[in-house]
Amino acid sequence: MKVDKGQSCQDIELYPLDYGEDKQDSLTKERIRHLLSSESDLKAYILDDHSEVCIKTLLSQASKQSSKESMKIILDFIVQQLTERFSEKRVQIWAGEDVIDPEDLQTVLVCFYSGSFDISMQSFYNLKVRYKDYNTTDGESVLARAHERNIKSDVSLEHCDLLNEAITIHGEGLFAKHSNLEAISSSGILSSKSRGLVQEPCVILYCRVKGIIPFGETPFPKRLKVNEDVSIVVDVREGYFSAQADSSENEENGTFRPESEQLTEPLKMGCSVGPAGRLQSGTIGPFVKINSDKIGFLTCAHVVFCDSELIDLSDKTKTDPIVKEIVQPPDNDSSASRYQYNHKLCGKVLNAMFRGDWNAAVIEITSRFPRKGAFVATEQTQLEDAGFSVDQPPRFDTGTLMIHPINWKLQRAVIKIGSETGLTRGLLRLTKGMVRYSNRSGTLNRYNDGLEELTITMHGLMEISSARFCTYGDSGAGVFLVVDDDDNNKLICVGLSFGVLSDGTGLAMPIDKILTALHRDGLQIKLKDFENEELI
Repeated sequence: MKVDKGQSCQDIELYPLDYGEDKQDSLTKERIRHLLSSESDLKAYILDDHSEVCIKTLLSQASKQSSKESMKIILDFIVQQLTERFSEKRVQIWAGEDVIDPEDLQTVLVCFYSGSFDISMQSFYNLKVRYKDYNTTDGESVLARAHERNIKSDVSLEHCDLLNEAITIHGEGLFAKHSNLEAISSSGILSSKSRGLVQEPCVILYCRVKGIIPFGETPFPKRLKVNEDVSIVVDVREGYFSAQADSSENEENGTFRPESEQLTEPLKMGCSVGPAGRLQSGTIGPFVKINSDKIGFLTCAHVVFCDSELIDLSDKTKTDPIVKEIVQPPDNDSSASRYQYNHKLCGKVLNAMFRGDWNAAVIEITSRFPRKGAFVATEQTQLEDAGFSVDQPPRFDTGTLMIHPINWKLQRAVIKIGSETGLTRGLLRLTKGMVRYSNRSGTLNRYNDGLEELTITMHGLMEISSARFCTYGDSGAGVFLVVDDDDNNKLICVGLSFGVLSDGTGLAMPIDKILTALHRDGLQIKLKDFENEELI
């Protein structure tokens, strides 16, 4: 491990260091030895307003002595100083080790930024600064996923089971050990530096920057052991997870929003929806029957709750539901100002979960009740690409659901209709994914605001192979299997869309597990059957 040396750190045979008339100190060998052997004294010394020269000297000596604990304390201080230097910007900074040369690790500072940013500062406290746009990748995974789709790569059922087992066995441990791990997925295509894109089942580990290990952590494993005889190769790729609620912070726009952002009567699946008085929104998901006398719809918890409320939802000791009114169109839609509040009001939250594997809410509809399982209008080309037409658009009247499949062919066509992107289609994989969901996921806006960070690890996620299955504003949309039934495309609900990986892979929660998780005493929920039940 090596720290770049500046002129002030060339020799540890130091003279007294001058801090001005009021404060002088002599950083002798003995003093340095003591500070590097006492974490509490080192922390106190660093925080006591000592000069940059002092900090550089201590860091250099800690590096020479391979004192990881002391280096971590000093690096944390330097990261804090650099973050304060960029206090007016959106940044995330951490210290890491550049592994370009495994025999000569270089300690560096990684600075993620968003938007216009001055990257002229190339070093700080004699450490190189590596800058990275927070929402860009090297494109490796995008190319690999495109190749996977182009050759229609399938994974055998046997390998599918092994991949899922590897993720189940090692997933939690990997997230605990590697702070830069964003998501875990799998593929039948391995992206190899030496061999290129090859057909080989692999587990994919996504991080925002390759080649730099967060300081004090270990490299990602090269293989994951499944049993005594089998292990799965690991493919590390640049990539990240984003939750797909829309807010004033997100600048990405969808491709289709004419009807979804208008006040819709009756309500339709695919409409844009959000909490009253807040600039955030998502999509109306599948309609549900609540007990025997009410009708509602599903969406994601992060669509209708702000960050502080999600923290409360994640607290298992808090059982009282958060009262919240829901409006359509939401207050961040361009058309919202044209409608009075009482006209936009359409429902209220009955129950929600944001913990473990669950990020979902059930909304009781209080006005503009649906009479059938209709979706918002979508573009003709989208309809035709998915096997529908203007005369025969998709409908979900039956309330039929399917448990996450275990005996299909590996990939089946699914669709979703979101308020931003309209109707998109993809192929449902049988392999399952994991993500680290944070209230900071997908944005740097919150890194300097002092908000408590909330992180949950979500398991058993359905993955949809697509170049672009969803985007900001699509969270909460139902995911439906398309079944050709007597020349009519019948829909079966399989999941709830809530996020996407940077390579386009859509992520959804299994619908059967969501319905089970949202049940509580006095609240029974099932998908609404408009064909065989009396209208409410």
